[in-house]
Amino acid sequence: MLLSIANRISLYLMKENPDQDPIEACTYGIDIVLYTLISTAGLTLIGSLFLTFGQTALLIAVYYANQMSGGGYHASTHTKCFFSMTAGLLFSAFVIWFINGSLSIVIPTSCTALLVLWKYPVILHKNKQYLSTIMTVMKNRARLISGLSFFITVALYFNPALSEAAMMGMIMAAVSRLSSIVLTRASKAPAP
Repeated sequence: MLLSIANRISLYLMKENPDQDPIEACTYGIDIVLYTLISTAGLTLIGSLFLTFGQTALLIAVYYANQMSGGGYHASTHTKCFFSMTAGLLFSAFVIWFINGSLSIVIPTSCTALLVLWKYPVILHKNKQYLSTIMTVMKNRARLISGLSFFITVALYFNPALSEAAMMGMIMAAVSRLSSIVLTRASKAPAP
């Protein structure tokens, strides 16, 4: 459904250019923008049922920033993507509820997430291999964002609710990277 809406918008925007390649590229871009807006609104609504709006927004922002800069798990459909992000958000809400302001967990856990994000700064999706020519720039940017995420987590240390949310955003980004690595290796393993 989202793809058909994106296609209609593309056809309207590109009515002066009947060439199919730019229309397909425009459709793809609009589809991604629409999905991102709708899924972010959905995640914010779901998260706000279990966390404060501020916690939800910060967790999503830290996760998105790290995911966009370094990649990670990539679901095959928008629906699977939304459900995997919802599962991560609900898991994060449970962890935040469980640790309940125990700041002694925040710094070591954030350090662990930072180490994972630092060791695996960029995981390129198979459809984005053309970006491998700028891998050094991408790695530096991803590490900068991971470092800033850690800095935000530490800077918010005396606001446990927000510090824990930032920590969980980092953890979910690290889990996404590791999941992508594991799934890629599993798909390349020879069949028994």
